[in-house]
Amino acid sequence: SMSTPSHVLNRFWQDLRDKTRVTIDHPDLPEALKQVAAEAVLAIWQAASSAAATELAALRAEARHQAHAAEAARDQATAESETARQATAVIQAQLDSVRGQLAALQEMLSAERQGHAATEARLQET
Repeated sequence: SMSTPSHVLNRFWQDLRDKTRVTIDHPDLPEALKQVAAEAVLAIWQAASSAAATELAALRAEARHQAHAAEAARDQATAESETARQATAVIQAQLDSVRGQLAALQEMLSAERQGHAATEARLQET
């Protein structure tokens, strides 16, 4: 029957309300004073819960802000790294070109030295 789940659910909520209700069990206190004390404790609990929720929301907002700042710093570092890689590639290509020119000049110098040595040897013979 459909009334059984409804009854069980209503009983669950009633039990939950009974468990969360603040009661002050002190035999010497008048019932009105017990009620005022229970309401005061409940008000304190609600205020503390509200303050905690507000602080948690602020901390979450700050964490999101810090995460966005960290992501922006990461993106900037990545861009700077890519720029540095490109500059390094250009410099490496220039270095390779200069090394090639140096090797060619060294070969020319070696050939000139050999030619000079041969010329000096002929001069020595005469």
